[in-house]
Amino acid sequence: MNKLTGNIHLCNIERFFLLLVKVFIIAFIVIGITQCVNSTGNEKKTENEEKNHEEVINQAFLTISPEAPYIFRIEFHQDSLVQFQLWFPELAIFDCDSSRAFTKEVTGQEWVTKTQTGFSVVGKIDKNNMKIKFKYKIIIFSDETVKLELEVKNAGKLPWSNYAQLAVCLSPFSKTFSDTIGNKTLIHVSPNLIKPLTETGEVKKFNHYPVMPRNDAADPEQRIQVVSGFVSRFSHDRKSMISFFWDETARVDVNPGGVDCIHSHPAIGPLNPGEIINRTGFIVLTQGNAQESYKIVQNLLEDEE
Repeated sequence: MNKLTGNIHLCNIERFFLLLVKVFIIAFIVIGITQCVNSTGNEKKTENEEKNHEEVINQAFLTISPEAPYIFRIEFHQDSLVQFQLWFPELAIFDCDSSRAFTKEVTGQEWVTKTQTGFSVVGKIDKNNMKIKFKYKIIIFSDETVKLELEVKNAGKLPWSNYAQLAVCLSPFSKTFSDTIGNKTLIHVSPNLIKPLTETGEVKKFNHYPVMPRNDAADPEQRIQVVSGFVSRFSHDRKSMISFFWDETARVDVNPGGVDCIHSHPAIGPLNPGEIINRTGFIVLTQGNAQESYKIVQNLLEDEE
């Protein structure tokens, strides 16, 4: 073998392997830089998405988040135990009689979308030619206030009575605002008094208080006249109150012995076919006594007029 030729071939092979190693090193560096850039971009994108998500459902000291098609959680951040479930609407009541026989569940019939201040929900209910189309907004109004805006259309062929309503339930998520005997839950009765349930008569598993007078004088639930949709409940330490109020209310319901919830139901009748009506409500966490809480909610409604 020619030594010179052999040395040349060996030199070429060494150069080839050296070049190959350089190519691998360069490729590895390029891939590493690319992955690093992509990773940083993805992290920034994730951070932005999380930030946008927080901006939608969080405003300072209040959070609203959906848990089911028509169930939302309201959390006041000043205390991790101050959390509530808002069932809105829980069901539709086309004829507000004492038996509540003519009702319609609305589970899973809504379309929920996020807004900058809360959530918007559109839905419809149909039963025996009585049809509801509703739009409502759950709005973070301030650090301690949730505003409810409701639009209802009679999309059926039959008119509704004065007692047609969409039932709205507010239940405590923890025991902070529980009330099993009715001594911490208050309603607004005639003559302009805020009274606990224990001072209005017998406290049952579920108490109904129609705001609009009914004709059935024998109904024991008419033992008092409720004059507004205001319903409020003290916390266990009696330092805070959660209050619920609509501009026009069909009925107040209180459930101290069961789900432990409070209801203020917006009145949506009488309503002729094709007619649309709007209602405004507030859920407010306040400090102080019941009269002060009532005045705060009343002022909120007056400011909306």
